[in-house]
Amino acid sequence: SNETDRRRFGVKVQLDLFNAIDQKIGGGSDYQATIEPHADWKFNALVVSSKVVTAKVAAVEESP
Repeated sequence: SNETDRRRFGVKVQLDLFNAIDQKIGGGSDYQATIEPHADWKFNALVVSSKVVTAKVAAVEESP
């Protein structure tokens, strides 16, 4: 969610992907060019391994 009163540009979310015994087995990401003020972003990150059980947000970055 963009909880601010300004538009956000070049937002990227990075995920760490974990297996059933909580070992990191990969990562995923998604990118949004702009997020309007007070808007939600429902991101989609491609997961290709059937062994992934959980995902944790590793980073959220905005382009300068």
